[in-house]
Amino acid sequence: MTDKKATAASIALMSDYAGMKLYETASP
Repeated sequence: MTDKKATAASIALMSDYAGMKLYETASP
């Protein structure tokens, strides 16, 4: 089930990146 792990890691990385961008945009 390496595929599932890779997908989960990819999703986590994506959401983490999106959260960072959102935080960057929100902070002055």
